[in-house]
Amino acid sequence: SGCRRRAGREVVTPAPGYRWNRLSDLYSAFYEQWRDSSLPQLQETFRDRIDDDVALVASLSREELFTSGQRTWASSTPSAWPVAKWVHINTVAPFTSFHTKIRAWKRR
Repeated sequence: SGCRRRAGREVVTPAPGYRWNRLSDLYSAFYEQWRDSSLPQLQETFRDRIDDDVALVASLSREELFTSGQRTWASSTPSAWPVAKWVHINTVAPFTSFHTKIRAWKRR
């Protein structure tokens, strides 16, 4: 999203056509988009996305990362989180949630 914003394009969160209270629809769209991809393709894309995220974080100042209101897209919720919280919520945090769901699924 940092690249989109810097290119002068609007950043829509969580994604165009999706709302925060319907993330399961977005997850389903991801599965559909990537279902025919091989594991090596998925791993390469994942690494590319990580590189993009690291580059975005590295390009921002401490103030831009940790102060609310520094990016319009990061202020799109009533809580107006700083960019650092958005990065955490959209990178690390989902894996904790998915880990719990996968463990529950495996116990069935």
